[in-house]
Amino acid sequence: MAAWGRRGALSKRRTQSERCATGSRVRRRRSPIEPFLLCIIDYDNNRFTIEGPMTDAEGWIREVVAARRAGRGIVCQVVAGAPDEAATAWAHANGGTRWPSGSIVLPRAPLC
Repeated sequence: MAAWGRRGALSKRRTQSERCATGSRVRRRRSPIEPFLLCIIDYDNNRFTIEGPMTDAEGWIREVVAARRAGRGIVCQVVAGAPDEAATAWAHANGGTRWPSGSIVLPRAPLC
C-alpha cells in the first residue's frame, strides 16, 4: 500500500492527548516547535490577515475548513518572517488588502 494510503503515514508529529481546562481533548506535541505565522486569504473579498506567531494552528484551520464548506473562498498557509514583513511581501506578490488579525475567521474554541 502506498504511504499516503496508510493512516498517519504522512504525519511525523509525536503528540499526546490531554484534557484542556474546558474538558475538551487537545493534542500536545512532545517536542516544541518553532513559532510560525499563518496567512488566511479570503479570495471572495480580496483580503488577507496574518495570524501569529503561534505554535498550533488547529483552531484556525478548523474555522477555515468550516468556512470553505459553507462556500467561502478562503485558504490558509504558513508564511515566514515578521508579521509586518510577511504582510508586505504577500501584498506585493499577490495583491489584496491586509485586514486586522481575526477579521476573516476566528477560532471559537479556546486555545489551551
